[in-house]
Amino acid sequence: SILKSKLRSIVMIAHVDKCLSLLEEEQQQRGTPEKYLAFKAFYIEEISQEDIAKDFSCTDRTIRRWITELTGILSIYLFGADAIMLE
Repeated sequence: SILKSKLRSIVMIAHVDKCLSLLEEEQQQRGTPEKYLAFKAFYIEEISQEDIAKDFSCTDRTIRRWITELTGILSIYLFGADAIMLE
């Protein structure tokens, strides 16, 4: 039913939001908040890696590495053990 699908979507969005918060918190604790900011700029704000690199005064290769690293961590938060098995 439509209501059931709507509720499932709400639960999934809440789960994604929670996982993003955990990712941000983890990067804060590690002392690397710039990695999360770059990740967020790329995926949420849709800023190019080159522009993000300029903002952080580093190379786009560094930004790509950060994004790849955080995508892996987020995958584990989102999908648990299944994410590890897919890698």
